[in-house]
Amino acid sequence: MCNETYDNDFKRAHCRVLSYSTVRLPERQLLTAFIILFGALTLLAGIVILVNPEIIFGFLSKHREKAGLQVLAIAVRLVPGALLV
Repeated sequence: MCNETYDNDFKRAHCRVLSYSTVRLPERQLLTAFIILFGALTLLAGIVILVNPEIIFGFLSKHREKAGLQVLAIAVRLVPGALLV
C-alpha cells in the first residue's frame, strides 16, 4: 500500500505514520499481556477495597510518612508509563 507513488500529501503523510508506528509481533504480544496484567491487578485491588478496605487503607495510613512508600509509588507509576510509551 505505501510502496505506491503518492498522488496527494495525505497519502504520503499516512504512509509515513504507518512506517513509524509498526510494532513487531512479539512486542505487541508483550504489551497486550502487560495491559491485561495491569487491568487484572487493578480489578483485584478494587475487589479488595470493596470487600475489606482496611487492608489497603490501613497499610497506607500506617506507612504514610515513610519515604520508601513514596519511592515505591513513583516507581509503580514510572514502570507502566515507560512500557506503554
